[in-house]
Amino acid sequence: MVCILDSCSLQDLETYRAAVKDLPDRDKLCGFVSGTAELAAWDRGELFQFRRDTTDWCGRLADLLPPEEPGDARRALHQGPADCITCAATTFSTAEAGRRWRRPARPPCSCCRPSCMQSRGSTAAGDQTWNST
Repeated sequence: MVCILDSCSLQDLETYRAAVKDLPDRDKLCGFVSGTAELAAWDRGELFQFRRDTTDWCGRLADLLPPEEPGDARRALHQGPADCITCAATTFSTAEAGRRWRRPARPPCSCCRPSCMQSRGSTAAGDQTWNST
């Protein structure tokens, strides 16, 4: 679940934490909470993936993000492998011995998506034909 507020304060985060604390399967909750200004300051490659990994439920994410630009897919393509390496190194170095790794929040195919879209010449925000599962 993604929650984007007009602005995000520590009190907002405390309110969110209290609201979700008793949800079933709470350990599977992503817990992404942000303000619109913070989200607008994200790297364009991250926003490229975020658009495709997030399904609208209440409101439209596209209305809160800057317009997509042609170089965004290439930026995401360069970031994907670096993110995978960081995730693997962090998980390996912090996981308890003998414990199974948890499923990553972002599927591995998300690193391939920018490459495919770049080669097809399709990076428009309206091209939402990719399934992230």
